[in-house]
Amino acid sequence: MDEWTREWVTRLIPLGVLVTDANLVVQLWNQWLEEHSGQAAREVIGRSLLELYPELVDRGLDRIYRDVLEGYARVLSHRLHRYLIPLTCRSLHGEERMMQSAQILPLIREEQVVGTLTFIEDVTERVRYEERLVAEMQQARRHAERLALVNRIAGAVSAVLEMDELLETVYVGIASTLPVDAFFVALYDEERQEVDYRFRIDQGIREPPERRPLGSGFTSVVLTTGRPLLIRNFEQEKDRLPTPRLWGTGEMPDSWLGVPMRLGGQVIGAISVQAYRPEAYGPEDELFLSIIADQVAIAVENARLFAEEREQRQRAEALAAAAAAIGSTLDLEEVLDRILEELERAIAGDAYSVMVVEGEEARVVRHRGYERLELVDHISRLVIPLKRYPLLQRMQRTGKPVVIPDTLSSPDWVRAPDKEWRRSYVGAPIRVGKRTIGFLNVNSTEPGRLGPADAQWLQAFASQVAIALENARLYQELQAYASELEERVAERTAELEAHYAQLDAILRSALDGIVVTDRDGRIIQTNPVAEQWLNNTPPEEAARLRETIIELAREAGTRPQRLVELSGAALEVKASPVKGGKPDGAWAVVVLHDVSHLKALDRMRSRFITNISHEFRTPLATAKLYATQIRKNPEQALKLLEPLEQELDHLSRLLEDILKVAQLDGEGIKRPFKEVSLNLLAAAIADGRHMLAKSHGLTLTCHLAETDPLVLGDWGSLTEALDQLVCNGIQYTPEGGKITIQVATVERKGRRWGTISVSDTGIGIPEEELPHVFERFFRGEEPRRKQVSGTGLGLALAQQIVSLHGGWIAVESQVGEGSTFTIWLPLASDVSEAA
Repeated sequence: MDEWTREWVTRLIPLGVLVTDANLVVQLWNQWLEEHSGQAAREVIGRSLLELYPELVDRGLDRIYRDVLEGYARVLSHRLHRYLIPLTCRSLHGEERMMQSAQILPLIREEQVVGTLTFIEDVTERVRYEERLVAEMQQARRHAERLALVNRIAGAVSAVLEMDELLETVYVGIASTLPVDAFFVALYDEERQEVDYRFRIDQGIREPPERRPLGSGFTSVVLTTGRPLLIRNFEQEKDRLPTPRLWGTGEMPDSWLGVPMRLGGQVIGAISVQAYRPEAYGPEDELFLSIIADQVAIAVENARLFAEEREQRQRAEALAAAAAAIGSTLDLEEVLDRILEELERAIAGDAYSVMVVEGEEARVVRHRGYERLELVDHISRLVIPLKRYPLLQRMQRTGKPVVIPDTLSSPDWVRAPDKEWRRSYVGAPIRVGKRTIGFLNVNSTEPGRLGPADAQWLQAFASQVAIALENARLYQELQAYASELEERVAERTAELEAHYAQLDAILRSALDGIVVTDRDGRIIQTNPVAEQWLNNTPPEEAARLRETIIELAREAGTRPQRLVELSGAALEVKASPVKGGKPDGAWAVVVLHDVSHLKALDRMRSRFITNISHEFRTPLATAKLYATQIRKNPEQALKLLEPLEQELDHLSRLLEDILKVAQLDGEGIKRPFKEVSLNLLAAAIADGRHMLAKSHGLTLTCHLAETDPLVLGDWGSLTEALDQLVCNGIQYTPEGGKITIQVATVERKGRRWGTISVSDTGIGIPEEELPHVFERFFRGEEPRRKQVSGTGLGLALAQQIVSLHGGWIAVESQVGEGSTFTIWLPLASDVSEAA
């Protein structure tokens, strides 16, 4: 290279010129590079380019130079290579500069690449311009996206009128753009100086709404100043900030951004987003959230107005319904209940009551909502002296309602241990004219729940209660006057009413069926007994009964009567004419008299006489025979007296059974019940009747229960009942048979019973006779045929004794195989628990 060329390359050319040999050792470093890189030529020449700029290796850019050095042999000779190699250097003035290779050329001598020639240009300004341009474009894109999101949120919230749904929509929209770990929308109640945290979410968990007094926290600062509050790093900025009020997880966010919601220049609330990392929000986020807050403020106001309009409409409807209730009934309790029901729709409280003034006291007459608080007994008995309650006295004196937003902060509120649940209260006087006759009260368990607007509506409802109470008073006076008038009329018509009442009572309470017909026998009126016979009997028999009534009614003048046999019943039907009866009215009275019991008694008497005559005839005849023999043969008197006494004892037992049945019917069991062991009872009977069974050629065994069943009863009566069953078994079991007594404890239908079973291998009982075995004087066909002695009273007597002990006797039998009679008695422990 000649001197001029070197001078031009090193000093005059407005580009960096870098020459290396084939090993990438720097051979030339011109003045432009010295100025822009901050490195003098003497410091660079002779050093490896890769040593000077190791980032070429780190970023793999050394391959570019390798390609240039090797490319000539692989491609075409004299081919130019253009690569972009970015380098960052500091100029002699210490300024960081961005440089980039413009061209990299191979240096060729005798067809061999002996080095590289690189032209380098300064692209610092261009890169900075491009970076600014990219940043501005990104910022414009973000701004456009946020404006689009604002439009979407504005469109979405404008279509929603339900407050909860609206705030949920706002949260979803903001969370899709900003980093949100916690979020809330707070509404400002300027009248009460409270902050209503209507919508709160922390770490994805929805927190319940909460009202707090306006204070000095972050939200209160935003609401009172009307300016946004941006906290980028709480730990670094906490010295200048008020003490925060924590909620949700109880952790303090590192980043906090809150903006006011404005409507017509007035702050109506605030929106806040928080993140648990610093530097999450900046001024752009503050502007974005402020724009959204202005849109949300309009939507919140629309939702509030919609809710207020709906609430006013509901209250008006409730008040109208309460007024309608007054005109629908004169029952005061029903009217007050309906008014309180509508009041609950109109005013969101927890408990409602109506008090009436009685002298110097006020008494609760109706209430609602106290069931949920488990205070019904207390409120139902509540009578309070007015002089102890300043608020009631004030309402009584001024005739105006009273509002206590927070009972704990009111000096006029009378505190009591059983009333601490009442945190807010509104009451209105019930007035007639200028006189206070009572109070209408609403209580809430939440402070701040009830306010002045509620008091206005409560006064309107109190006016309706006043109308209801006054109507009730007038109605009572009217009733008193009507009662007096009725008494006067009653005095003149008492005899007639008594006569008709007596007739009607006789007709309805008569045990006989009574039918009133016209002259043709058509039925005009019946009493319940007659309806039963006519409507609840088989159709064929009912038709026959109706025909009989028609026939007798037509002949009523002769007072005819007839007996009508029905299934299981017998009716004596008599007809009589109605005195002064008219052909088209009541003409005849037909009486249906049930004589079934008389027939049953007649059959029973016949059966009894037959049985008794037989039972008495044989022993009497035998006794008479023995007496005759003694008269004829006095010397044999001693021998004949014993069988004579046995026959007389038999007669005595028959009479005793008859008298026992009569006694149980009339007096029951007089002796007090005590605990009776069924094991001891069974063992005593088995021991007592062992010889009797043996004399009949029978085996008598007794099996006792492992756990002795104890029952409440009379030992003597139960002994008599069980003895009757055992004696029956002995009497009706042929020689060689077995009698078994079994004691057990059985559970049936959730209750425990003590049982004693008496089983035999006797003649058995036919199936058709089983339903009648406990009927008095009933004796089966087989015992009568075999002329087994008995009156038919034994089983009836045993059943009646067991029944008087709260139990029963069950029977199972097969002809020729034997019978089992089981006494069921309730255990003493179950009887005691039931008592």
